[in-house]
Amino acid sequence: MSEDILIISNDPETTNFLKEIVSSFGLKYLIKRYIRTGINASKDQQIVVIDCVIADGTWIECLESFISLNSDIIPLVVLDEKDNFLRAKALKKGAFSYLLKPFNKQEIVEVFKRAIQFKNLKNIQLNIKNLTVEDFLREKLSIYFIQFKSSNNISIYDTVLCEIEKALLKIAIEIAKGNKSEASRLLGLNRNTVRNKLKKYKIK
Repeated sequence: MSEDILIISNDPETTNFLKEIVSSFGLKYLIKRYIRTGINASKDQQIVVIDCVIADGTWIECLESFISLNSDIIPLVVLDEKDNFLRAKALKKGAFSYLLKPFNKQEIVEVFKRAIQFKNLKNIQLNIKNLTVEDFLREKLSIYFIQFKSSNNISIYDTVLCEIEKALLKIAIEIAKGNKSEASRLLGLNRNTVRNKLKKYKIK
């Protein structure tokens, strides 16, 4: 079973309320009473709700322990709404947001929506980072093959190579901040070769 939300709490009233909210999003949850068992059950890119009522410590200890061991979690902290100081402290300690007691269902739903959207963005970013050059090209090149499939007058091979070469030159020039010698070094090409290619593709 893969849980989307991990709840660290020793308060039945809090856990029952949060279970209802999480279930309304169609997500799975796991509840732990202790910091240690909660950390052991956590995973990357997971939303973790840390209650102010925990069996073996404070929410601050729990938050700090989680972040020190897994910086990829998305922590939400349950706090008493009367204490403004703790809200700022939670954010300063690394909480994504906070849930205030007594709970206002609509407000809690909105916080969860933001946390879920943030989690989805992090997952997209991670997937992009893990893409190999071949994976990226395979996805993009399939469009070329579909577009040029019926045309016998266009060379897909030459067209794709030109587009890739042009992109490499543009990126190298941007990274080198317009310095052609530095761009040549980055590309592993002769400076005259780079100059001629830049002229060919009208890249300044």
